[in-house]
Amino acid sequence: MRFESLEEKVVLATFAVIGDYGSSGAGEQAVANMVKAWNPQQILTLGDNNYEVGSAATIDANIGQYFHDYIGNYQGSYGAGSPTNRFFPVLGNHDWQTPGAQPYFDYFTLPGNERYYDFVLDNVHFFALDSDPQEPDGITSSSVQALWLRDGLANSQETFNVVYFHHAPYTSGNATYAMQWPFKQWGADAVLAGHQHQYERLSVDGLPYFVNGLGGAEIVPFGSTAAGSQVRYNADFGAMRLTTGSTTLQFEFLSIGGGGTLIDSFTIDADNNVSNDNFANATLLNGTSINTSGDNFGATFETSEPHNVGTTGGKSVWWKWTAPATGTVTVATAGSSFDTTLGIYSGPTVGNLTQVAANDDVSGSVLTSQLTFAATANQTYRISVDGYGGATGNIALQLQFTETPPLSGSDAFSSRTALVGANVTAAGTNTAATIESGEPRNANVVGGKSVWWSWTAPASGSFSVSTAGSSFDTTLGVYTGSSVNSLVAVASNDDEKSSVLTSRVTFTAVAGTAYQISVDGYKGASGQISLAIAAGNIVNNDNFASATPLNGTSISTSGNNSGATFETTEPYNVGSTGGKSVWWKWTAPSTGTATVATAGSSFDTTLGIYSGTAVGNLTKLAANDDVSGSVRTSRLTFAAVAGQTYHISVDGYGGATGDIELQLQFTETPPLSGSDAFSSRSVLVGANVTAAGTNTAATIESGEPRNANVTGGKSVWWSWTAPASGSFSISTAGSSFDTTLGIYTGSSVNALVAVASNDDETGSILTSRVTFTAAAGQVYQISVDGYRGASGQISLAIVSNNNQATSYSLTSSSLLAAPTIDIVGTNSMSSSVLSELQNAGITRQQDVGGWTNASPVSVDIPRQVVMGPLQIEATTSRSPWDAERTPRDVQRIPATTESDQDSNLLAGD
Repeated sequence: MRFESLEEKVVLATFAVIGDYGSSGAGEQAVANMVKAWNPQQILTLGDNNYEVGSAATIDANIGQYFHDYIGNYQGSYGAGSPTNRFFPVLGNHDWQTPGAQPYFDYFTLPGNERYYDFVLDNVHFFALDSDPQEPDGITSSSVQALWLRDGLANSQETFNVVYFHHAPYTSGNATYAMQWPFKQWGADAVLAGHQHQYERLSVDGLPYFVNGLGGAEIVPFGSTAAGSQVRYNADFGAMRLTTGSTTLQFEFLSIGGGGTLIDSFTIDADNNVSNDNFANATLLNGTSINTSGDNFGATFETSEPHNVGTTGGKSVWWKWTAPATGTVTVATAGSSFDTTLGIYSGPTVGNLTQVAANDDVSGSVLTSQLTFAATANQTYRISVDGYGGATGNIALQLQFTETPPLSGSDAFSSRTALVGANVTAAGTNTAATIESGEPRNANVVGGKSVWWSWTAPASGSFSVSTAGSSFDTTLGVYTGSSVNSLVAVASNDDEKSSVLTSRVTFTAVAGTAYQISVDGYKGASGQISLAIAAGNIVNNDNFASATPLNGTSISTSGNNSGATFETTEPYNVGSTGGKSVWWKWTAPSTGTATVATAGSSFDTTLGIYSGTAVGNLTKLAANDDVSGSVRTSRLTFAAVAGQTYHISVDGYGGATGDIELQLQFTETPPLSGSDAFSSRSVLVGANVTAAGTNTAATIESGEPRNANVTGGKSVWWSWTAPASGSFSISTAGSSFDTTLGIYTGSSVNALVAVASNDDETGSILTSRVTFTAAAGQVYQISVDGYRGASGQISLAIVSNNNQATSYSLTSSSLLAAPTIDIVGTNSMSSSVLSELQNAGITRQQDVGGWTNASPVSVDIPRQVVMGPLQIEATTSRSPWDAERTPRDVQRIPATTESDQDSNLLAGD
C-alpha cells in the first residue's frame, strides 16, 4: 500500500470520532470544543454516550448540551438541532443499562433499525454495529448482524469501507470481546472501537484497528501489550479526525492539550494496500522486546530512498523505533517468507538518511536478515525491510534491545572487564583511575588515568572501536598480550579529527584473538566514557553504479574504504596502484571551477574525476596522488560545465584503507559580458572592476577603429564612466589569446577619439595594458580585439592608481651601502627602471646581470614603471660574478596591480 501526505490530495470531507464521552464533565467539554473547532461535516461516536446507566434524565445533559447542533430532529433544551442528522452514534454497554436502551432510541433518529445501520458520506461507506451482548441479532461472526455486514461490504461501491462499534476486538487494555470477525476478508478498510479508555492503533492481518475511548469520561492504564499494537496513548483526553481525499483516508488522533496536539496520524491510499510503504508512514514500534508482522506485497520504492544493500530491492516497508535508553539493539526478519534485506537509518526525511547498519543474509543458506547496532537513548531509528531483487512476501520482524550495563572497565589491567559480541557498547569512568608501571601510552600521548577492557574477536574482519560520546578528551589503544608491561600495539588514536577530541581506530581483527582496549585521558583528563565496538559495514558506494550523490557548492562529507573492492573495468586514478575505491557523484549547478580534496583522510589517497555513464566507459578529467611530497592526501581543480555530472573516485595508494574526508568547493564563472555591437556595449561600474567575456563569435563593424593600429577583426565593447579623476590602468591579463586594447571617447563607432591603446604589455606578454588619466564623469568606450583575428576567453580589469604610492624608495641602510645590488623579478628591466637606477649611481654589470652600487644613495622608482614585482638584494661581494656572494639584505617592490598594503613591504630585512 502506498501512503501519501493528504496535502497532496483534494480534501472532500472531515469527520470527528469520539468515544466513551457522555459524562457531562470538563473532559467532555474540552473534547467538544476541540472537535467543533475542526468544523467537521459529521460526528461519529463509539458508544457509551450516556453515563452512567443510559437514563433519560441525563441523556440531554450528556450529549445535547455539547452536540445539539449536529443532531437531527433534536428535541432537547440546549438550542437548535441540525436540519439534517449529522450525528451518528453506536450503542455502548452504559447505554444498554436502561432496559432496552430506550432513552437512546427515543433521543436519536437513525437509519435502519437504529441498533446497527450504514450510511455513505462522500466516498466513505460507514457501517455502525452493536457489539453489546444484548443485541437481539447477535454478535457472533455468523449472526444476523454479521451476515448483514458481510453482504453490505460485498455490495459497497464506495472508495473506503469503515466499520465502527463499541467493544474493541483487539486491545492492550484489560478486556477483549468476541467480535473478532474477518473484517478484512469481507472488505473493510479500517475498524474503529472504544470501550477501553485509551487510544491505541493496531495492525492485525494487515488491517488497521483503532481504539478511541478518551472522549472525556475517564482514563485508565494499559495492560499487557497486544500483538500488532503500534501506537498507545493515555496521557489526556482527545478525539479522532478523519479526512477523506479522492483516493486517501487519513486517521488522526489529537489530544486536547493546546487546543489539539497531534498524537498519531495514519493514511490509507486506495491505490495501494501496504500501510507502511512510504518512509513518512513508518509503523511505530514500542518496547524492548518486539515481535510484529507485515508484508511488502504491492510496496514501492520512493524516488530518493536508499537501498539497504547494494542497488537491489524496490519493495520496501518501514517501521520506526525510539531507543528508551542507551544500549544494543538486534533486529531480524527471521520467519519471513522471502529473501529480505534490512537497513537501520537515522534522519528526518527519506532523502536525508544516514545508514546506521545493514544486512542482506544471515548466512549463505539463511536468506533472512539480522543485524546489531549501538542505540542512543531517545534517538529514533528507521527500520527498512526490502526484498532482495524485488522479492515480496510475509514479513516477521523482531527487535531485541539490551540496555548498556552499568559502568564497566577496570583501572587494573589484571581485572579488565570482558566485552562480548561483534557490536557491543560499554560505559565507564576514569575519574579515579591511575596508571600502572610499564603501561603503554595510547598514541604515544601522556595520559595517567587509564581504564581497561578485554574483547575477543568473534570473527575475522574489519572492526572499529570508538569513544564517541565520552565527556572528555580521550586517547585510545588496542593491544594484544596478557601482561600490561609487554603489550603489542595494534592500533591507537588520540583525536578522531582535529575538531573531535574523542578517539577512534579501525583495524583488521583475527577471530579468536583477545584484544586489550585502553581508554585514557589526554594529559590526565577524566570523565564519563562511552565505548563502542562495531563490525565493519558494507561500503555502500563501493561500486560506480552506487556512487553517493553530493549536492551543493561547498561540501564536506566523510566515508571509509575499508572493505571496498575494484571493479573489473574500473580505471586507476593514478598509475596502476589502488584497488580500494569508493565513488561519489556531483552535478555542476553552473559553469565554473571545482576543487576536490581529501584533506583530513587517515591514509594515503588517490583522487580521480571522471565523466561517463558506465564504469567501463569513463573519461578521466583530472587526477592527483599527493598534494606534495610530505602531504599524502590528494587535491585537484578542474573546470566544470553546467549540468554535467562528474564522478569522484577516492582510492588508497597501494591498496591503503581508512577514513575518508572529502571536500568539494565550487566557484561559479562570472557571467560573460561585453558586446560585439558597439551600440549594445556592456556597462562597467566602479573604480576597480573586473569582467569576463569572449570574442569567439565577434565581428568588426564598418568604421570601427583599430586598437593600437593593429589588424584585428573580432572586437568586443564595454562602456565605463570614470568615478573620479586620476590615473587608471586597464588590462587584459589572464585572457586566453593575443589581445589588442583600445580606450576611446565618443558615442558613435565611426567617430571615436582614441585615448590610449596597446597591443602587447611586453615583448613576451601578449595580453594588453594601458594607463591613462581619466576625467570624472567622462564616458570611455573600451574595445578588446584579437591580434589578426585571434579569439578566446577575455579577462578585463580596470584598476585605480589614485590611492597608490607614487614611488618606491630604497631606504634600508645596509642595502644602500652594499657593494652589489641584484635585481630579480618579472619587470624585464624596463628602460624606465634602468634610468632611475643609473641616475642614482647604480650601474649594470652586463655580463652577469648584477648592479654595482657606486655610493650610499637613496633611490626612488616611480610606481608606474614597475610592471611586475621586483626584488632588490644586497650581497656581500663587490664582484657580482663571485659564486660565494650571498644576500644580506632584501627589499621588495610589488607590481602595479598590488594593493597599497604591499607598498609597506619596501623597507625591512
